[in-house]
Amino acid sequence: MGLLEVYSNPEKPEILCSLIDDKGNRKEIMLIKLQDNGVHIYKTEEHYILPPIPQIDSLIKDVIEEVAEELKVDSIVYNYGNIDTNSETLRLSKEWFDMERLALASSKHVALSSDVNSRVIVGVVRFPNNAYAATVLRSEDSFPILQIFIDMSYNPPIIKKYNELGQVVESRRENIENFEDYLKSLINEEEYTLIYREFVEYNLLPAENPIQNGKTIYAGCIFKYLIGFNVGKKPSSVKKHKLAILLRAIMYLDRISNNIGVDVIIGNPSPISYLPLSIDKLKNKVESKVTKKHGLSSIHYSGVSSDVVKDVNFTSKDILSIIPIAFIILADSKKKFEEYVERIINGPTADGLDLLDEYVRQNLSNNFIAYLANLEEVLILYNDIIQDLEDNEPK
Repeated sequence: MGLLEVYSNPEKPEILCSLIDDKGNRKEIMLIKLQDNGVHIYKTEEHYILPPIPQIDSLIKDVIEEVAEELKVDSIVYNYGNIDTNSETLRLSKEWFDMERLALASSKHVALSSDVNSRVIVGVVRFPNNAYAATVLRSEDSFPILQIFIDMSYNPPIIKKYNELGQVVESRRENIENFEDYLKSLINEEEYTLIYREFVEYNLLPAENPIQNGKTIYAGCIFKYLIGFNVGKKPSSVKKHKLAILLRAIMYLDRISNNIGVDVIIGNPSPISYLPLSIDKLKNKVESKVTKKHGLSSIHYSGVSSDVVKDVNFTSKDILSIIPIAFIILADSKKKFEEYVERIINGPTADGLDLLDEYVRQNLSNNFIAYLANLEEVLILYNDIIQDLEDNEPK
């Protein structure tokens, strides 16, 4: 049914998509714009906002391809500026790749989309290469009290402060040991809630599995971890089925039916030195389930990087006990896949975390200190504890 023409504006972060039918009639059907609170998608009868991510070109292309799939067009052509290149490659203006702008918009999106009951909300995001952004706003307002951007890849780091109009009011370089502690020192409020998002692994690209009816199943798996202190006792027996049901409920994840939904597989508790082995065992279970039960040939992973684990020197101090959790995502569209990914990455609401905390304390132990952490958080926490122990050892 005709083609989808994508016009990328070279002067500003805007993309216009038009449907051209077989008779040459043109109809504008979608506008994509980067604004101060996210990537806005305007369709004929729909408007939604996505959080900006570091791999912004992949996100935009996925949105375009999803629309093309819905419209059943014959092809997609990409044009940049006034030149009708009719290319097969998406080209974006440089403003789309302004990491500072993306991070600030992402932090504002986090603050505005949060479902917390607090007078002041602080949305914090971390992008790759140690770039942090934060938006502080009152729950009843849509404009921020202030915004902060810090690029810690420089020595000393670059710090920028913005006022409620988005204007830079301060720019300097200063050494900061901890971004969150620094941020808290700037917030002149007694009551506030800080919401943290890390977008290093957000853009999990699904594996595409064609099935018999001509459709495609998009498959991916995100690993999360429960972290507790290893007190030397035999690891608690995990009631895996009940925990999986609870996790799906507090993150609003559908159970897999007709190859669509999310399955949750709980690993066994083990000392942190066994983490690489625990990850491999759980991956084997995931792949067995995906191939034997769902008849799919491939799946992509997030949160299982062997390179990250290899960089850690596990000592004989097995001070932490880890329970790996695999979230298997199957969807019949990229948009649905991304919705599941975002719910898992963002985690449960504050009420959902309270339910998880109560379950863990009643059924596992009181020694768990972090829930649904990503792999980097596990290893950072381990290294911090080891460092503290070494610093406090008698000289």
